[in-house]
Amino acid sequence: MKLKKFAEVQVETIREWDKRLLKPLSIRLQQTADRRSGPFREFGEMLSRLASKVQIVPEIGERDELPALLLGKAWQYHLVPAGAELIPFLDLAAMIAKDPEDLPELGIPSLKTVQWPSRLKIYVTNYCPHCRELVTRITPLPLFTPLLHITVIDGALFPELAAADKVRSVPTLICDDRFRWTGPVRIEELVRVLVERDPSQLDMETFKRMIQEKQIDRLAGMMLEKNRIFSGFLGTLMHPEFQTRLGAMVVFEDIAARSPELAQKAFDPIWEKMDAVDENVKGDMIYLLGKAGDPGWISRLEAYRSPQFSGELRGVVEEAIESLRMKK
Repeated sequence: MKLKKFAEVQVETIREWDKRLLKPLSIRLQQTADRRSGPFREFGEMLSRLASKVQIVPEIGERDELPALLLGKAWQYHLVPAGAELIPFLDLAAMIAKDPEDLPELGIPSLKTVQWPSRLKIYVTNYCPHCRELVTRITPLPLFTPLLHITVIDGALFPELAAADKVRSVPTLICDDRFRWTGPVRIEELVRVLVERDPSQLDMETFKRMIQEKQIDRLAGMMLEKNRIFSGFLGTLMHPEFQTRLGAMVVFEDIAARSPELAQKAFDPIWEKMDAVDENVKGDMIYLLGKAGDPGWISRLEAYRSPQFSGELRGVVEEAIESLRMKK
């Protein structure tokens, strides 16, 4: 998307928008090995040339991540804003740049009663005549409740994501991979879903984001309040990515300190998954068993003393067994 290829009317739109920005704005540009990073980089270069108050901050994404524009903590765009999607993107960016007291009232009091995190995905295309209204209405919501994370996806540019989510037309809005709307969406209906959800149904990605945002106390408190270890959290606890798993282990140890009985309920489902995880995950789960389990687990841990496992793992097993024996 070279500057000369960008429609003159959109060039002027950006220049006029920059004049109205109240303060400088940073937009992170996530680039990856994916060939589609090129259009994102070109858009970032163009935007920084046309808008004097905008700083584009390059980032290198992980191997399995896709190129994106990232605004604040709550917004991810797998979309190069152009056509019908340029103005909604600029309008959102301008709102992010405002002070909270200067934001307009949405007139949706129930939005303040949302208690649980949620991931919203909006599938659009730059040439869709109906997508602009949905994006304009939905994307500002995290400004009024920090529990929401929104991803806007160009279904034409990323057809593999659309196929995975079984998206056949745009606009499509998906909430936590469980609720979906195609076409117009009543904000009141969406907010009702957000307010009435059962937190035990939240998925692993939501828990992962809570851990990344250091919401350790909140996450532990959710499960303590419901007296239940959520299945999505178990996926996070046994995640192959160490930093994610470590954060979940801190949550689990907090739960174990405040409710040993609740922590005990997690070990059977954890044990059922042990054959499917690598030794690093096995070692961390065995460590937790030693910390929060009871002596009844010793006989099952004995199997991991076998020479087929690494000396490091066997060392963790010995420490866990010794810790459990001391509880007799």
